[in-house]
Amino acid sequence: MKTLVINENQLPHEIDAFVACIGFFDGIHLGHQALLNQTISLAKEKNIKSGMITFFPHPSSVLQHKQVMYLTPTSLKQNLLDSYGLDYLIIVNFTQEFSKLSGKSFIDDILCRLPLKHLVVGFDFRFGFQGLGNVDLLTQSQTCFEVSVIEQVSDQYNKISSTLIKSIIANGEVELAHQYLTRPHQVRGQVIKGNQRGRTIGFPTANIDVFDDVVIPAKGVYIAKVSIDSSIYQAMVNIGHNPTFNAKYNVSIEANILDFDETIYGKTITIHFLKRIRDEKKFDSIEELIAQLNSDKQETIDYFKTVSGYKLTK
Repeated sequence: MKTLVINENQLPHEIDAFVACIGFFDGIHLGHQALLNQTISLAKEKNIKSGMITFFPHPSSVLQHKQVMYLTPTSLKQNLLDSYGLDYLIIVNFTQEFSKLSGKSFIDDILCRLPLKHLVVGFDFRFGFQGLGNVDLLTQSQTCFEVSVIEQVSDQYNKISSTLIKSIIANGEVELAHQYLTRPHQVRGQVIKGNQRGRTIGFPTANIDVFDDVVIPAKGVYIAKVSIDSSIYQAMVNIGHNPTFNAKYNVSIEANILDFDETIYGKTITIHFLKRIRDEKKFDSIEELIAQLNSDKQETIDYFKTVSGYKLTK
């Protein structure tokens, strides 16, 4: 997959005729996948390239100066899209100046100047200054490319959206998030030295300094898989109060990797959250803590005996 960038009106030239979907696509969840699948299908039908047009950074971070927590930071989004077999990832550099572009100007000055033959959009896609551009504008104001509109993707309760999935993860419901994402939510970081208290009670942990502005699950203990280099390990993970590291999150993230005794300080690892075991607890004694950790470990072992087949994206 080739990644190309649009800066203001400077468009990429090294691009062939293509079909694209368009949007922010944080999460690449079931709703986004419907757009991707239609894009790839149309590209095959027309025998041309396939692509995605997306935006970075998030408009909220530019216009409202908010820190945005993502489901899929750019590197993960690129990896996921690679697995779909897209030919192009086209990133529009979202700036204050770009935000002032009207919807009609975005169509005429950018989309129509690309060799874009067909655009796939979600029913609620908004674009242009103050989000005034919509699907009707796309379909009625131009003849440069065809447009397909994908209707809302929902389960029996909710429209599946990035906002919904973020709230689910923040509430610790990582199994439900897994269903909407079709993969476990993941957090990537570097292993750093902690206070090594876990080692003294038989539960050494890898303390993670998170790289990305990514949504962190609620405090508690989780069953997870951990990818290190090219290997995958079973683990139980504690997210809790310890602001010594991860200052922007104000929590510590510690992985007790089962059947693992290597020194991995400085390595990048990825945690894939599979199930929440329990809330964070305060214990009255070391003995009580050890008993609970042994129980958590057994639940983790039992889980992996009965559940398999998770698709992981490193």
